[in-house]
Order: sequence, then structure tokens, then C-alpha cells
Amino acid sequence: MPRCIFHIRICVLLVLLCPLVSSAQKLSWRHLDSVSRFSWSAATDPSGTLYVADGTPHLYHSIDDGVHWRSEIVGSFAPHVYSITTIPTGTLFAITSDGVYRRETGVASWLPTMRNPELGIVYSILSKGRDTLVATHAYGVAISLDGGFTWNRTGPPGSGGLGQVCITTSGRMCLARADSLFRSNDGGATWRGIHTPAAGYIRKIWSIGEDTMYLFTTEGYLCQSSDGGESWSMAASLGGWTTSVVSHPGTPLFALSDRDSTLMQSTDGGRTWILVLRQDQVGFSSLNFLDVDPAGRVLYGDRYDGLFRFDPANATRTHVRGRSLYPRVFRGVWPELAVNARGTMVTWGPLDASGRSVDDGYTWRYSESEVISNFSVIDISAGHNASFYVLTTDSLFTSTDDGLTYTARPVPASHPSSCIQTRVGSLLISGLHGVYHSSDDGVNWTKSNAPSGVGDVRSLQEDESGNLFALSRQKFVIVSTDDGSHWRELPSVGLPDHCSQLAVAQGTIYVLDVSNGVYRSKDGGATFLQIPAGSRNAHFSCLAVDAAGRVYLGAEDIHRDGILYSTNNGDSWQDGNTGIVSPEQGFDYEPVVRDFELGRDGRMYALVDSGIYRMEETVLHALDDVHKPDMAATARPNPFQTTTTVTWTLERKQHVDVQVFDLLGRRVASLASGMFAAGTHSMPFTGSGLPQGSYFVRIGTGTGVTVLRLLRVP
Repeated sequence: MPRCIFHIRICVLLVLLCPLVSSAQKLSWRHLDSVSRFSWSAATDPSGTLYVADGTPHLYHSIDDGVHWRSEIVGSFAPHVYSITTIPTGTLFAITSDGVYRRETGVASWLPTMRNPELGIVYSILSKGRDTLVATHAYGVAISLDGGFTWNRTGPPGSGGLGQVCITTSGRMCLARADSLFRSNDGGATWRGIHTPAAGYIRKIWSIGEDTMYLFTTEGYLCQSSDGGESWSMAASLGGWTTSVVSHPGTPLFALSDRDSTLMQSTDGGRTWILVLRQDQVGFSSLNFLDVDPAGRVLYGDRYDGLFRFDPANATRTHVRGRSLYPRVFRGVWPELAVNARGTMVTWGPLDASGRSVDDGYTWRYSESEVISNFSVIDISAGHNASFYVLTTDSLFTSTDDGLTYTARPVPASHPSSCIQTRVGSLLISGLHGVYHSSDDGVNWTKSNAPSGVGDVRSLQEDESGNLFALSRQKFVIVSTDDGSHWRELPSVGLPDHCSQLAVAQGTIYVLDVSNGVYRSKDGGATFLQIPAGSRNAHFSCLAVDAAGRVYLGAEDIHRDGILYSTNNGDSWQDGNTGIVSPEQGFDYEPVVRDFELGRDGRMYALVDSGIYRMEETVLHALDDVHKPDMAATARPNPFQTTTTVTWTLERKQHVDVQVFDLLGRRVASLASGMFAAGTHSMPFTGSGLPQGSYFVRIGTGTGVTVLRLLRVP
């Protein structure tokens, strides 16, 4: 993927914001929400916020009915989140690989609430009223009478491994294990076995109202009880291919069939069924869960295609969360990413699924392109201002409106491999037969002059001086000093046979061989020497250099090497995996660092199997090293849409300077500069006319600096 070297260095921002930072660098990665490959569980809280758990350490939520999404980490150890549930009080419970965590309404932090090793793995949590909770775990059932703070183990003998329980509003409980059913009338103190008329293992059991219960078996039988589980009758036979049945109080029954991919509905307790979504309308490949939200809309999650919602009131189906960007394990491809100078991020995966973020990666809008269809996306490149270029096998799609719409252009190269817009505005595409040049945004193309025999050109790069570099299959690095019109070969002595990627910065050329590691040239490409990196026999998948000259290496085994970086031109390497989390469980291959992308915003991004990450360096982390003045400072609201108020409190009279900067270190506003008395002071900051994204407020006094981060959202 092209890595256009953006000459405005991030260190400008550091000088402006943190003049007292020590020279020690602190590098870590921040996860940017990305389309999930799985949808394992969904829940809606009383405020209407929709939550989705997907088996990764990231819990996703949307406050606008699934249009935009944010991600968060549950707990301090980033456990994998398998299920999310809410109780009538609004308290959220997350079932994770590290036990159960809870979060109260209006509170940001998650607290562990069920980490008793005697309970083992927790499978599900149900609520009765405000304070009574019932959980199934590896050794039976646990009951809490205080809203989930303390738990008592219960359940019939031999009920270990049980994963299904239901409780009615009258307090009666039923417990299912394989083909056995147990019932309790005294809050779980005693249990007795109950006969069911249906064949097969009990796949699901749930209650509706005071005493009505349903259970559904693997053979497709639906049974109903009207007396709290004491007696059961056959309600319907739906066939063994029916995956799940669900209903909530006041809603019909819904059933999904895995064989013919249809959604059915019953309004008479399961006696008769009508088809509400045909096979071509359902849109799922492998169902993970089926649920009904408080508004009576059906939510169903799919392993490959995300989260869907069906509204029976108007018979409409919505693709709430987009298709997978990380299905290499299934389809043999992985996504591409580009970030333009405005900070807008565009990512594109297989099956035309795209994501776009305009607020620093905090929220994403996903869509399926109506233009870029039936093509394999090879590369995405960010151009100047608001432009993006999506290179496919047959076309180049250009956007001049910040990635909102795209126009198709012809691709002149056979088997294109990379695309780049140079700093003077020309477009270049590399391919099997060389490099092609366009000076009119891809409308017309001419083949660049190159040495005879140069072919299979890939990995187009531009250095900070505007020189262009690329790799050719003849084991040569080629260079152009006239905006790509003419190319010449560099001697390239010492390059191996299987070079895959090239990066250039500050006069040094780096070339990656996936089997042999990194080669470096300090003499303008005349000779290359291998430099040691990583563990023995390490295999690397990607290479990049940022605007500050740091070199990044991504390994094919994230558990052994992961991400390495060097601050001394590759002479030594440091671990760069801080903030990177493991992918979801169930991967049948070693997780890989797929690629790096140096955005036009000057920052480095990493594409890993567990998501998209951005390098967060000293702007936030170096604040630990800043000598801060004795004052408190806030900005509210934050995030903000139009205006926020910056407030600071001084213990004594002193000079205060309050400035606002963007991500590139450019001052966008001066809020105050002068002497201020002891006490609290406030100044409004209006972001009208500024792009959405992150900004930094620098409050400087004679004793130090305080930095606040602002986020402007739509």
C-alpha cells in the first residue's frame, strides 16, 4: 500500500503543546472502531442505546439506532466480551472471559461483579424485577438478590454445564440441561424434574409474563407452559432446521430457519405461522443470535454479515452493522485503509463493505457501495484535501467530496498494484508493465519512461523531498525526480529475490523481504545490507516509516513478535505492541499484523486482525512527563458540536495563555492571554467552520502546561 510521506511532522505539535516533555518517547496504539466480523449478542438499554458484543475485547454501542458506532474496552485487562444484557434499572452486565462486569446507568466505568472461581464460566444472566438476578454458569445456577453484587450458588444435583434458565415475574424458575428440565418454586432452594413432550435437546427456554414459558428443541419442536413450567404442551413443529425462536411480552413469536433462510412470525402462540422475510430478504449466512428489542423489532446477528434488524410494523429490514472487514480466514483477503489531510478515514474490505469516519475514529458510518461492486479492491490512497482513490482490478474510483461519492475511471495498467497522488497533484498507478501517469485526476493516462525491461512495479512511495520510489521485479529500486514522468534504476546491490514492500525517509531506503527481513540502504540505493530484527526465523508482513523517521515492522505472528519499531534507522528495535489486543477466539491461524498506513494527517495506522489501530504518541501519553501547574481545567461539553466552554481555576494571580491547536500543530484559536486573578475563569470555544475531529487546548502558566483534548462531532 502506498505510504505518502507527509512532510509536516507531528513533532511540531509536540513543541507547541508540550514544551517541557522529556526526551523519552512513549508509544502506544489506540483501537479505532471497525466493522465486526461477528455479532454474538445484542441488548438495548432503557435509553435506547444499542449494544453489540462480538467475542472480541471491544464492546460496541450506538445511540442513533445503529447509524454510528463507538467501541470501548470492558475492564482493565481487556477481556473478550461474549454477551451483553441489561436489566430494568438500566444496569448493564457484560459476560467476558474474565467473569461478569457491571455498569450502572450514567457511569462510565465497568466493575467486576462475578469473578468467583467456584462458579466457573458464566453463560447467561436474567433478571426478575429490579434486584433479583439469575445466572447460569459452568457448575449450575447462581442467584443474586441485591442487583448482582453478591451471588449464591444453587441448582439441582448434577446440573453442571447448564446454559439455559428462565424465570417468570412470579418467581418460578425452570432450568434446562440437554434433554432434562428442572423446576423451582422457592427461589432456587429446591428443584424437581419435569417431563416435556418434545424430542431432542432443549436449545432455548424463556418466559413471558407471569407464568407463560416456551422451550424450543433441536428437533424443531416448540412447547408451551401456562403454569410456570409445571406442565407442557406441544405448540408447533417447525422442523429441525429452525435455528431459533424468540418473543418478548406483547410481541409475536419469531422463528428463523437455517435451511431456507426465512423469518417467520406467529401471533397465536405458535399454532400458525406466516412468512415475513423470504430467503433473498433475510440476508444472513450463519446465524449467531435472535432477539427482540423493547420496540418489538427483531434483531438477528450473523457471523459473516453483521447485525440486522426487522421492523414488523412496516415490514422493513435494516443492515445495522456492516459486513466484515476482517474475513481473511474465510475469503483470503483483507481490508485497505487511507486517511486524508482532514483526518477523514476510509476503509474498504471485501464484498464492497466500506467504513468512513470523520471524528478521529470514534464513530464510523458503514455502507455497501452502489458504485464499487463486483471488483476486488487492491489499494486505497488519500489525495490532497478531500480526495480519495480506490484502486480495483479494473477501475480507479475517485472521490473529491471526502469519500462520500465515487466516480469510475479507467485503469491503464494490467494487474495494477498501487496508486498514489504526488504532492504536485499527479496520479500514478503501478502495474505489470510499469508506471502510468495522469495529470488530470485519472481521466487520461500516459506510460512513464522507464529503463527497458522494467516491469511488475509495485509499492509506490514518495519521500519528503518529492522524489518517487518503487520496486521492480528485477530486484531493482527505481526512482523518479520529475513527478513520475521518467524513471531510472538504482544499482540495488544486495537486494534479495522476493522483495514485497519499500519505504523511504530521511535519505534511507528500506526494503522488506517476507522471509529474510529488512534490508537498508544509506547510499541512495547503491547497496543494501540486511539488518537484524525480531526473533529467530521471524516472518514479517509489512513495513513503514513515519514522518519522524521511525521504522515499523509488522510480523505474521503477533503473539511472538507483533509490531516492532526503531528510532535509530533500524540499528535496534523495540516492542511496539502496547495497546494491541488479541483477536476474537476461534481463529484457526496465527493472527497477523496486516499492514501499516501513514495517513496524510501525519500519523501511523496499523491494520491487525483485531481491528484498526492508530499510534498515539506523546500528545496524550507525554502529559505524564509535563510539569503541570497547580490548577484544575475542564472543557464541557466534550465531545461538542458547535461550542464548548473551557474552564480553569487558579490558586493565585498569574499570567495565563490559552490556545487551541489542530492535530497538525496549527493554531486555530486564541482564547485568552494575560493576567488572571485567583479563582475560576471560563472562555467559550466555537468550532464553527472547523472540520470535525480532535483538537487540543493548551493552557500555559508560569509554572507549567495543561493540555485538554476536545472532540468535535456532527
